[in-house]
Amino acid sequence: MTTSITLAPELEARLEALAAETRRDKGYFLHEIVERGLEDVGDCYLAIEALGRVRKGEEKIHPAAEVRQELGLEDRVQRDRDKSASPARSPNRQTHS
Repeated sequence: MTTSITLAPELEARLEALAAETRRDKGYFLHEIVERGLEDVGDCYLAIEALGRVRKGEEKIHPAAEVRQELGLEDRVQRDRDKSASPARSPNRQTHS
């Protein structure tokens, strides 16, 4: 399918510079932009629909702590928290008594 779009001059200049710098066709980048943009927009609409179902009580939500516990991840999360909370020790650091 062939489609025509009009770009603002500054966008066209950026596209031309990118195409020249990478030695790719401008159409390649336009295709990439449309493909990725459609995925992002689609994901956004799916998220909005899911949020609507949650607000109506049609979709069950699960607290993160409950999911971690159910999957057996709670101990690992606690260990990671403990590691990050303990003061960092340098291997070359000497302690004086």
